[in-house]
Amino acid sequence: MSVTEQTENRGTSADTGRGASTAPSAGPRLATAGRTDTGQVRPLNEDSWQIAGESETAHLWEQRGQLLVVADGMGGHAAGEVASQLAVETLYQQYYDEDDVPLPPAIRLERAVTEANLSVYEQAVTVDAQSGMGTTLVAAVVHEGRALIANVGDSRAYLIRDGQATQITTDHSWVAEQVKLGTITQEQAQTHAYRNLVTRCLGHRPGMQVDIFEHRLRTGDTLLLCSDGLSNQVPDSELAAVLTEQEPEQAVQTLIDTANEQGGPDNITAVVARVIELPAWLAEVEAATERPERLASKTTQPVRMEREQIEAATLAEAAGEPGAVASHRLRNTGRRRIQLSPRRRATLLLVLIALLALLAVVTLIALRAEKILRWLAWPPTSATRSAPQTWLSPQRFLDAPVVVWARSLASV
Repeated sequence: MSVTEQTENRGTSADTGRGASTAPSAGPRLATAGRTDTGQVRPLNEDSWQIAGESETAHLWEQRGQLLVVADGMGGHAAGEVASQLAVETLYQQYYDEDDVPLPPAIRLERAVTEANLSVYEQAVTVDAQSGMGTTLVAAVVHEGRALIANVGDSRAYLIRDGQATQITTDHSWVAEQVKLGTITQEQAQTHAYRNLVTRCLGHRPGMQVDIFEHRLRTGDTLLLCSDGLSNQVPDSELAAVLTEQEPEQAVQTLIDTANEQGGPDNITAVVARVIELPAWLAEVEAATERPERLASKTTQPVRMEREQIEAATLAEAAGEPGAVASHRLRNTGRRRIQLSPRRRATLLLVLIALLALLAVVTLIALRAEKILRWLAWPPTSATRSAPQTWLSPQRFLDAPVVVWARSLASV
């Protein structure tokens, strides 16, 4: 299948069929483009991508910014394709949901990623043919001269500035953890047999952690979101060179062609956004503010609004109480669902069994106290009867708080 056909089927940019758009001048002006390709080995393309189109969401960009997203599905057959597309669609819908809740873009992005995870998870556990499916996801929101990046898995976000490519995100993969521990080198990780094994993804469990990064942008900066089918085949230096010298639409095609020339063992997806111009007021503020380029980063368990709360808020809105919707949702912002891993549940069960066993032993001691006393006093002699009380004497045993409590409990 050609690249153009892949772009139309696996990605979306509402403004043009070729996946390129330019943001209006109200906020930062962006030139964007996205493409995907099956590669040379895989029979199916399980990647998905989307760029928020001007015709659909431009009226929300001032408050929420422009959203870009790439997802790399896993699960084989049609499951990986379903997972990535479902995640992208859910994220897009949730982020641009028409509500009156005054949430900052970073929190809104976290919640949208959480809802995308739940959508994939629920479908994976209810449809047998899609059991076990999942997807990586990297999303960027460009808002008021900042880039907010959300990442789960090994799909990456890069910032290209002054001819240099800087990886913003951290890979959630087995080889990345081994490199961090010093077990293997970065060069070994690129060819390791387990390089495609991820340690975090959407759809694996109801709750998951999301990495959030916030980075300041300058005029001329370029953001690249890509799947590992591109980052594993094209070195960072070449990414920087192509994205510095070429326009976004031409650059994504060149990067995909380069990955295919290197063998194209995986699906290849690239989404690019270049900052053409910052608004005058924002450029003045940035020039007068000495702030670090990376403004913030965190790993978080996003708050998820319960479905019954959403239904209650919807009913309130239908009843003509729009203020009640926002207040109802904000009251429940602090509620979190505690997700226990199987290992933690097993540990708690073992602790409970140990406590019950200890209680049983103490009760048995209390019931057999007389026999234990005779054993402690064996053999009975006049010397032992007249000897002063020691720490192991029968009387001290009877007076022990644990024995007194256990005997009283046994007599109830």
